[in-house]
Amino acid sequence: MLHLELILLTCCIVFIVDLSGISNTIKKMLWLWLKPNKQYQDFNVKLITCSLCLTHHILLLYIIFLGEFCITNYFIICLLSFATPIIKDTLVLIKDILVKIIDTLYFLINKI
Repeated sequence: MLHLELILLTCCIVFIVDLSGISNTIKKMLWLWLKPNKQYQDFNVKLITCSLCLTHHILLLYIIFLGEFCITNYFIICLLSFATPIIKDTLVLIKDILVKIIDTLYFLINKI
């Protein structure tokens, strides 16, 4: 059950960091707070813009707080962190498939 929770948390983190755009919003808010009189320039904050890093840190804290830390669980966390680009592409693929299905349904409904 813990491994399923780790996979689901990884998918949520990848969605939030890579697909939702919240990290760009946070970066702009930080820029406005730190340098209010300067024009925005994109910068990188690994803590909020790297799904691999964030997945590793959050899942590590998760298993430590649950008292489930062992080398096997840590290895799974490393694998899930490493797989974040694949998970991102899979989420985008699922979205594209669902959009195609919905478009096909609309086409069939309008054809009737």
